[in-house]
Amino acid sequence: MKKILLCYLLVSGGMLCIPNSSFSQVSNQEKVTHFLNEVYLNCPQYVDSIHISRGVEFFERLKIHTIAIGEYPECLLLSSVPLKNKCNDGLTNDVTQFDWDSFNPFKYLFSFYSTQTAFYRVDGTEFIIEISPVK
Repeated sequence: MKKILLCYLLVSGGMLCIPNSSFSQVSNQEKVTHFLNEVYLNCPQYVDSIHISRGVEFFERLKIHTIAIGEYPECLLLSSVPLKNKCNDGLTNDVTQFDWDSFNPFKYLFSFYSTQTAFYRVDGTEFIIEISPVK
């Protein structure tokens, strides 16, 4: 119920909501390829047309909202999501230097194919990441 209320408030409350595609002149496919290359540095077999296509689909379901710190304390913190660092042990969490333009969501063990909307607050900031469900 809290997630439904949070989703309604985010959508209807007039908060700034920025879809991922509005930031850069680089295509989503190029961004996803770059991000997957970072995550799968030592496992390049996972950077193929199938993984890139699935990655683009996931990437297009991401949005960021700007919401005052302290509102929606029930949001999970980005720092609570484990890193997917099996193929690159040099990955670091984006919490201390969060930048939406360079944020690599593939570094995190998000549930890519959830049937519910998920929200994550970037620790100590006004940014909330929304991951829409698969349609």
